[in-house]
Amino acid sequence: MRETYVRAAQLIRDAKAVLITAGAGMGVDSGLPDFRGHEGFWRSHPTIKNMLFSELADETLFDVSADTAWQFYGTRQQLYKNTQPHLGFYYLLNWLTQLNKPYFVYTSNVDGHFQKAGFNPQLIFECHGNINRWQCSKLCTSRLVDASLEEKQTIPPICNICGAVLRPNILMFNDRHFNYQSIYQQKPHYRQWLFQHESEKLLTIEIGAGTHIPTVRRQAEVSQGDLIRINPNEAMISTNRFGHNLPIPVPALEALTSINKVIKCP
Repeated sequence: MRETYVRAAQLIRDAKAVLITAGAGMGVDSGLPDFRGHEGFWRSHPTIKNMLFSELADETLFDVSADTAWQFYGTRQQLYKNTQPHLGFYYLLNWLTQLNKPYFVYTSNVDGHFQKAGFNPQLIFECHGNINRWQCSKLCTSRLVDASLEEKQTIPPICNICGAVLRPNILMFNDRHFNYQSIYQQKPHYRQWLFQHESEKLLTIEIGAGTHIPTVRRQAEVSQGDLIRINPNEAMISTNRFGHNLPIPVPALEALTSINKVIKCP
């Protein structure tokens, strides 16, 4: 595998700009669960232990039982808050900084760990939202609430405009009331960045993005230039894609640590 990591390091050094696309697999090595599975931290809660992730992550649960929904999301939010991003985040940011590479992050993760690791919030597009922002469950306003400023509120928290329950501003199953305000703010920055850099030697580093919900993988597939795909189970890359394609079939932290050993940034 060393030759693979040497090649990855060279692609990073040769790139004029770097697009990072990241899915759930990026957070697993930080100790965060992959919520797509049927097992998870909620199994310790008496009232929700027999529920599936697809049931708990359904917008309609806030209508049926807001208390139940917040048992899941309140604990999940606290888990993200108490967990530190793994070293791979910092290796990645260090390469981009030391090698002076323009970058942008496109991620389906809602944990805010790229920001927590020091990535510029203005250079991040969270296509599924962020659990640290709350919104009205009835969408009475487009205003989003910073969850860190609302910690003294009762759970479930209440919208101070209409009195409905607040919910995390993340895209859920059967979601009719997702507040797209953050998407409207972030997406133009992402598109402008792509427009500026796609004509250059662009490298996409995709990390932990699966095919079950292929939002992130599609971004990597349609991007111009070279592609490094880090995924222990689904690293395959279409042979129809232009550019240098480098699959790395190992978990995020292992791959990023191994590249870090050969890229030799300060």
